[in-house]
Amino acid sequence: MDAARNYSGVGFMAGLFGLQPLAARYFEAARRAGRDTNDWPGLVASLTAEGVHLLGQGRWDDARRGLEEAEAIVH
Repeated sequence: MDAARNYSGVGFMAGLFGLQPLAARYFEAARRAGRDTNDWPGLVASLTAEGVHLLGQGRWDDARRGLEEAEAIVH
């Protein structure tokens, strides 16, 4: 059940090291794992980590979409 969080952690670290394509692949794997296993807390954590990553890149609209999805899951 921790796959979503684990993938997003690797994605976040890859982003910190400037490996954006790798980060994107891991964030996608995190979203897929969260949805496929109905791990809603993991999916929310993944979307939030990806949102922070995207904010750091100045990708405001992309970050907003993911963070709004996370918010919708929580509410």
